[in-house]
Amino acid sequence: MDGTSTLGEKKPVAYEGLPTQSLPPDVIQAVQEALPTSDPLDRADFDPVDYINTKFPSEQIALEALDPFIGQITEEIGALDTDISQAIEAQAKAGEEASKNIGEAQSAISDLFNKIRDITAKAEQSEVMVQEICRDIKQLDLAKCHLQATITALKRLHMLMAALDQLTFMTEHHHYKEAAQLVDAVRQLSTHFDAYASMPKIAEIKQTIGRINTQLNDQITQAFSEVAALSYTVANPSQLQREDVSPGFFSSLTEACQVVDALGPAARKVHIDDFCNRQLAPYLKAFPKGGEASSLEKIERRFAWCRRALKNVEERFHGVFPAHWKVELCLLMAFLQTTRQHILDTLEAGGPESEDVTVLLKALQKALLFEKEMQPRFQPTQDSHSSLSHPLPPALQEEETSQYAALAKDGKAAEQKKAVLDAAAVLPILGVVSGVFDPFMGPYIDLEKRNMEEMLEKALAEDQVDRSLNAGTKLPVFSSSITLFVYIKTAIKRCTALTTSATFFILAKEFKACLLSYARALRGKLPPANPSSSSSSSSSSAVSSYKLAEGGEVDLEEMVRSKIDPSYAESVSFSTEVDAFHDTITLAIRVLISGLEGKYESAVKAMLTLNWAACEGVGEESAYVRAINDAVRAYVPSVRDLLSQIYFRNFCDKFAQSFLPNYMDVLFRLKRINEMGTQQLLLDVYNLKTLLLQLPIIGLPSTMDDAAPGVSTSAPPAYVKYVAKQFAKIETILKLIGTPVEVLGERYQIMNPEGGAQDLLSIMSLKGMTKKEQQQVLLSCGLDHSLPPSTPEPTASFPPSSLPSSFGTSHAAYPAVGASLDAAKQVAGKGLKVMSEEMRRAFKG
Repeated sequence: MDGTSTLGEKKPVAYEGLPTQSLPPDVIQAVQEALPTSDPLDRADFDPVDYINTKFPSEQIALEALDPFIGQITEEIGALDTDISQAIEAQAKAGEEASKNIGEAQSAISDLFNKIRDITAKAEQSEVMVQEICRDIKQLDLAKCHLQATITALKRLHMLMAALDQLTFMTEHHHYKEAAQLVDAVRQLSTHFDAYASMPKIAEIKQTIGRINTQLNDQITQAFSEVAALSYTVANPSQLQREDVSPGFFSSLTEACQVVDALGPAARKVHIDDFCNRQLAPYLKAFPKGGEASSLEKIERRFAWCRRALKNVEERFHGVFPAHWKVELCLLMAFLQTTRQHILDTLEAGGPESEDVTVLLKALQKALLFEKEMQPRFQPTQDSHSSLSHPLPPALQEEETSQYAALAKDGKAAEQKKAVLDAAAVLPILGVVSGVFDPFMGPYIDLEKRNMEEMLEKALAEDQVDRSLNAGTKLPVFSSSITLFVYIKTAIKRCTALTTSATFFILAKEFKACLLSYARALRGKLPPANPSSSSSSSSSSAVSSYKLAEGGEVDLEEMVRSKIDPSYAESVSFSTEVDAFHDTITLAIRVLISGLEGKYESAVKAMLTLNWAACEGVGEESAYVRAINDAVRAYVPSVRDLLSQIYFRNFCDKFAQSFLPNYMDVLFRLKRINEMGTQQLLLDVYNLKTLLLQLPIIGLPSTMDDAAPGVSTSAPPAYVKYVAKQFAKIETILKLIGTPVEVLGERYQIMNPEGGAQDLLSIMSLKGMTKKEQQQVLLSCGLDHSLPPSTPEPTASFPPSSLPSSFGTSHAAYPAVGASLDAAKQVAGKGLKVMSEEMRRAFKG
């Protein structure tokens, strides 16, 4: 081994014949964390050859340090052997100690199990002893419970029998004040024996109770018949008293009502209904079905009769019936239900009255007035959960003092009190009679429809443009837009004063149809493409009118939803009509743009006739640019004066979206452009770019101080960004046209990396390149270099044009409304609040 040799070549021999054992990685990591060491011998990836080469890098060093190193290693091996022996010995002793401990634990567990078993056996014996001791006690306790239940049942039965005997006596001797209290006590006590109804004695008691209740009910019916009869005489029902208490009469009607309350809500309802039916008997005779007095024209007589009847009951029966019975309200509801059925029969019969709008509306108005008159009269004065403003029945007042209350109090009185509280609730009055007219309001709808159509026809015939009608903005609008919405608002007031249900919903549909008709009529007012200056004013007036109508629709939808019955509110939508006005606004703005395009159409034609291949130098801007500039600067200020700010912004956006693609189409229709022509066109494009960037602010003051309130003196950032981006594309095309043929392919890929072969062919065609040169450039760009047989005027798709070109044509045609509908919706959507405010101001004006 020389001075530079190592043992690297002996590495395979270093492991020869040595046993190896690899540990799992997680075990190795755990050992390293528990016993951190820096000794290379302890590393898992220890390599003896590398270790020896590190220790003895040369033969000379190996000869000198080998023996000491071997001695050191031998000592370490001996120390490790000693440690291993000691560890093995300690482990053996620990194993013996662990076995001994386990044996002791098992013995302790066995002893504990035996003790638990003994305790369980003793517990079972104790339980048996306790059961034997308590057996007699349980029997005595059970006997006590049964005895107490028996005593209670017998006591209740005794109380029931005593109460029943007293009730029988009081009924036979007509002591009805006491009988009223006894009826309630008997009823409550008898409920405890419902489970024993099959027993003969209990069944007999139940029959006796029923017989007495029937007897009381018959006597009350007789008394109430007399009360009803007194209503047709001059006698005072409150004086129906008998001091001598003759058989078949009550000492007073108040006692009769107390008995009815004691008999329960069902009995009370029967007697109240019977009383109301007796009171309505003269009404049915006075207004028979099909009679002359029952006509809709004389409906006011019905309500006059009801007022007299209510006054009669109030005056003659005041203090007779308990307040919580609400006899007057029950009589009113019975009258309303009867009248409702009479009117329904009349309307369903389909006579002349049901087709006469005047009679129909007058009858409905009378019914509404009567219902509104009666509603406040029967409004509750206290919350339904608070105590009643009138005294409760005696059975409830004297419940605590009754001798039977302690045993009978089982929740039944609470149920009766709840029934009284429920009876105090006010029944709905509004709509009982007036609601029956709703399905038969077809003639009224037809009348409103005819009036709307006549109003719209007249308004359109007399239509005129007026700035004073649009208060606030002073923009010109058609007078018909104000007339229409004022009429609709008035029609809503008329209808909601009568009904807010199905009739109002159907009328809202007629409003929608009228609005669509108005949108079509306004669209017919639009001038044709390329209008004159006066026609531009008409278009601007139309836009302002559309905006006003659109804002009015938003208000109209909110107004209808707020007034219509909640069950119809979700079905009310004017979105279709709003979209129709959006479409018309878009079309009107397109007409304005066409008018501007017509102003400079001849200049664009002149641009096409110029020989751009023979251009010898670059001078000032071209004549066609000056013509476009003059036309735009003369046209735009007049449009701004006629449009609101939001729609003037839309006009600028739409014009830019039309002008830029069309200008690019014109460029590609030129035959050939030389280098000087390219430079001239770049100058023209710069001037046009400056013009379009200034389009939103042409004619405005240069400072905010001189501008009108709310008018910005700078172009919108989004508009500036769009115009700059589109002109950048045009400038890129012109720069590529002026690029030398040798570097055209390279420049094209850099300046237009997303361009295709067709774009490049169009550029090369404008440069006047031969087909061979075009083939070579396409090949250098790696594009499809197969040329079409003939390409006299290649059309570029760079950038794509989404709008039809209006340059070089006799007139500009209307574009499809849908092409720009989305943008118009966005602009109009942002201005809905502004429109609503203008509509409100217009209504106020």
